[in-house]
Amino acid sequence: MLTDLQMLQRYASHGDAHAFRELVQAHGAMVHATALRVTQNANVAEDVAQETFLELARKSGSIKQSVGAWLHRVAWLQACQAVRRERTRRQAEE
Repeated sequence: MLTDLQMLQRYASHGDAHAFRELVQAHGAMVHATALRVTQNANVAEDVAQETFLELARKSGSIKQSVGAWLHRVAWLQACQAVRRERTRRQAEE
């Protein structure tokens, strides 16, 4: 069985969609839960999760650490940005 880093490397070097899908299945719930904890909004959390995995795809060749830890951090940062954007939007409307 391949490790997360090995699967990510297969995706980065060979475009292996199956390996990427395995990573999404393995970490998708954690990424979504992290985003939901921060945003308190299921729709925004779904968007954040998608953005997080898009970022993983873009940076797949440069990640050398724990994939799970990297995804958690990116999901948390993306969720915080989403909350700030929403707060700014609401303030501008008022």
